[in-house]
Amino acid sequence: MLETILYALPDLVLLLGGLSILGIYYVLHVANPKVYFAVAKFAILGAASLSLIFYNKTFAPQYFVENAYTTLIKMIIYVLSLAWFYVSYKWFVGKERSGASYCSLGLFTIETLCLVISADNILAYNLAMIILTALIYFFIFYKQRVEYIGENFLVVGVLCCAFSVAGMLCIYVETGAISYAEIKSYFDANKVNIELYMSLAASMLPMMFVMMMFPLHFWNNELSFGTILPVYGYVSLIPVFAMFSAMFSMFHNMMGDAYVLIRPALVVLAFCTIFYGALSANREKNMRLMFSYSMMHNFGIAFLILTYLEPYAVLSSLVYLIIYILALFGICTSFYAFKSRGEYLKTLDEIGGIYQVLPYISAAVLIFTLSIIGAAPFLGFLGTFYVTNQMFMSENYVMIFLVFLSVCIIMRAYLRLIKSMYFDERKNTFDRADKGIYICLFINIILVLITLFNTYEAVDVLHNIVYKIYGEI
Repeated sequence: MLETILYALPDLVLLLGGLSILGIYYVLHVANPKVYFAVAKFAILGAASLSLIFYNKTFAPQYFVENAYTTLIKMIIYVLSLAWFYVSYKWFVGKERSGASYCSLGLFTIETLCLVISADNILAYNLAMIILTALIYFFIFYKQRVEYIGENFLVVGVLCCAFSVAGMLCIYVETGAISYAEIKSYFDANKVNIELYMSLAASMLPMMFVMMMFPLHFWNNELSFGTILPVYGYVSLIPVFAMFSAMFSMFHNMMGDAYVLIRPALVVLAFCTIFYGALSANREKNMRLMFSYSMMHNFGIAFLILTYLEPYAVLSSLVYLIIYILALFGICTSFYAFKSRGEYLKTLDEIGGIYQVLPYISAAVLIFTLSIIGAAPFLGFLGTFYVTNQMFMSENYVMIFLVFLSVCIIMRAYLRLIKSMYFDERKNTFDRADKGIYICLFINIILVLITLFNTYEAVDVLHNIVYKIYGEI
């Protein structure tokens, strides 16, 4: 009993510690956002520290697993959440909102993401995904005037979770198991019938929905138009990365030989996501929506490489995705600086000539955009190198051509952003950016430079963890 409580401390710090204290302040009618964000910050730091201490221990070993891989992914989530909470704090101060609901939903979401990542059991996975879908719903549509869209999101989210639960029941009836390892043993020893094939596909639907993969991407429009900037950045960055990491765990730990049957469908979905994101980004003037489609494109590439499910492919996809998340974080941070007369700007036309007033912010956006493109010598080139190398190693030259074609298509969208900032006529007066934005961008660029000039050391950590999973080191 004592060990169970001890190993559950990271979760207890977030749920019982952070959420209970936030609730007390809310009941006391405290309206100062500094209080709520300070509580959230210390709760995240406490959970991160305890997760490192008990990195290979879990409070429920029959449902969850903890190892170097899950700990690394959780640390990335904690760091991203902490940084985003820091830049979001100023938004709530400026809007004179307390941020109590935002911080509470944020902490609850972090805990749920950690549970999905650690899930080693289809029952635990489905329960966590149901809770996560509900949290994202409340996150996006809380106090927003998009009721009809919220209904669409809720209906599709419920259907995805329902199909996943039905798939879980079918898998359990057929295999008599709910743990990933036992299900994998069954798949390796028996032929997978059409019912099991469909059940496996159904079990992935909630993750694909959260990741906004084609054709379950419809709510990225509402995420861009109908939500506040703190919610847009948080949902665009953190759940997507967590779901990608959890999907790899499911592929590797549960599917076994059955994965060969399902891979062709995943490749098709990956290419649909890649090209839909690339083509859609080009027709958008709304910056948030443009980068939502950019996220679809880049995630599709990372997911495509992951489908090889070989050690180097998994390493390549993680390197690519982490680099992209780092660059996207910088761009989303820059959105806080795009203000005119107190209003946050959203379209390319509104930020025309912004480099004249905010040269450092514009330069940061330029660096991060070139990194996303994969241009040398920026960090994104490293991700492009790993992805390209994997495809060359597989001798799949058609896939190489299609991926580079999609990159050429979406490059036009990025060039439109650069053109607007540096070459278009200035039409707005721009507010002075908060120093916190400069601090975050500076740290972000420093991290990029450290990684760029210490590539071997940075990638070696991921290399060792991934190859250890496959038992090759």
